Amino acid sequence: MTDAELRDAATRAVERYFALAEERFGRVFKRVGVFFDLKGRTAGQAWFPAGEDPFLRFNLGLLRGNQKDFLVRTVGHEVAHVVDRVIAGRARIRPHGPGWKAVMAAFGLPATRCHDYETTPARQPAVTFPFRCACREWRFTIVRQRRHARGMVYSCPKCLSILRPA
Repeated sequence: MTDAELRDAATRAVERYFALAEERFGRVFKRVGVFFDLKGRTAGQAWFPAGEDPFLRFNLGLLRGNQKDFLVRTVGHEVAHVVDRVIAGRARIRPHGPGWKAVMAAFGLPATRCHDYETTPARQPAVTFPFRCACREWRFTIVRQRRHARGMVYSCPKCLSILRPA
């Protein structure tokens, strides 16, 4: 499937889980935004920003490599967080607590917290920048390189000289 087809399939899966929740819990659930902006090892997240509507985030890279399981378990897992939060109302809930487990059971899914997807292909190798002190070379990530460009000064803990771009 193309990335566009995978995004459509995941969005349809989100809708199916909301429809199933409405059937099982006898109430209407407001639909949430769905984004595909996660990277790295995280497959999905349910976000509940203060004062705003919740939304779901998914990792398209992990969806590509684990299509069937992702569309069932990961999407169901994240929708279950939203359904649990709506059912609980303003009460504080544990993210993988009894309410979430009950929603997962209603979906016919195992109440597991973590996926077992291979995450190496989804991770991008870090870009590094060479810096030197008097005794060795260092590799800075983009974060440290940008801080240096804005005036942050780094020094070697061994020779105490200032690190400079190589």
